[in-house]
Amino acid sequence: MALRRIHGPILTLALLAAAALPAVAGEGPTLKYGLETQLRAMLSHLDEPGGNPATDGALQVRTARLDVRAKSEDGRMSGRFMVGADRATGGIEIEYAYADLALPQLWRLRIGQFKPEFLREENVGSTDQLAAERSYTADYFTVDYAEGAALMRDFSRSRVAVALHDGSYSAGTDLGGDRTDIALAARGEFALRGDRKRCADFRALPDEGTAVLLGVAADFEQGIDPDVLKASADVAVGGPGYSLFAAVIVQSLDGSHGASIADQKALVAQGSVCLVPGSWDAFGRWEHLDFDGVYHRNKGAGVSGATATVDDEALDIATLGVNWYRDGQSSRWTLDLVRALDRIPVANTGSGLLAGSAAGQTVVRLQYQFKL
Repeated sequence: MALRRIHGPILTLALLAAAALPAVAGEGPTLKYGLETQLRAMLSHLDEPGGNPATDGALQVRTARLDVRAKSEDGRMSGRFMVGADRATGGIEIEYAYADLALPQLWRLRIGQFKPEFLREENVGSTDQLAAERSYTADYFTVDYAEGAALMRDFSRSRVAVALHDGSYSAGTDLGGDRTDIALAARGEFALRGDRKRCADFRALPDEGTAVLLGVAADFEQGIDPDVLKASADVAVGGPGYSLFAAVIVQSLDGSHGASIADQKALVAQGSVCLVPGSWDAFGRWEHLDFDGVYHRNKGAGVSGATATVDDEALDIATLGVNWYRDGQSSRWTLDLVRALDRIPVANTGSGLLAGSAAGQTVVRLQYQFKL
């Protein structure tokens, strides 16, 4: 965890000084920087609170990031360095820290800390989502930030990415500081129709053509029991004034000598429609998650939810909301309502979902985000 805990003021001053340098195309390397922040208010009501308050509210700085990107003059080498506020400790943490190197035949090699490509929902940035937060399902199955190396190539209608990494949520871990000995993730995408860049995010755009993007991915992680094998298949559709997305995810947890612990599966479906071109859209999302009686998520050296109470029944969550764009994604208000129909086994404070209510809960979220 030493890489995650750095001296915030020193690093911030250094990055701001570097970002202030001129970046003119054709005159040496280019350097770009950006700032992004999400400010969120949430109100959560538990149907059966038990020992917890029935209603709880909070104000949250969900994200506060400085993103620096650089590219060599010939374009053969680039890099990204992103730091953000650590909500748990109040300090500064490294999110992205990698270099991209050009290889023959248009392949690229990425080395450092990044998100190995697995879930489509995770590949779309947090400020480019429809709802205030990604789905609970994506948060459970994601690989998230990890250290490793990846090979990638973009074709005219498709792309592939293969990554050797250090396990889910292994950002900033040292030798022997995580549960995974070896992990491999792979993802492929193919544009069945139109330009695949049309599906770069989930927003409903009124004046764009139709595109259909298919994706498949897998991730295998071996180390301290259990071994994890997960796979996903997804489809994204963008058309004039609407967008659709659906993903199916499966995960197998296996112990020593191949003993099966759990076979989990999930479905996420969402869609949006443009209400006022360039200003308003409405969206909905539904997710269904079957834990098969076990909640297990590798998280660096530990396990998230190791003592969680998991019902035999599946978890269903519905989300409805609207977005008001004042300057595209650079300035946006989001208001949404989340309804969990079943027990939440492990809290997700970013979503506003708390653990402990057997009958479900309701969350109202209001968020303002800006990007510079």
